Amino acid sequence: MNRFERAFKKRVEYADKEVLTIAEVAEIARVSRPTVMKHIKSGAWPAAKHGSKWFVPRVEFLQALKGEK
Repeated sequence: MNRFERAFKKRVEYADKEVLTIAEVAEIARVSRPTVMKHIKSGAWPAAKHGSKWFVPRVEFLQALKGEK
């Protein structure tokens, strides 16, 4: 299985979730958690903070990852 197939499998795995955690976003995007936070804080990836936890809306994140608006 190549890296694109693995990435697609991860996206399908989380397809039923409305929001993703930072760890799940890092796994899908294949980047570190600090890199995820860097993208969130720069506004490149959508996210909302609830208490001390960050949540990322799945659909909007996948659109941002693909470069769509």
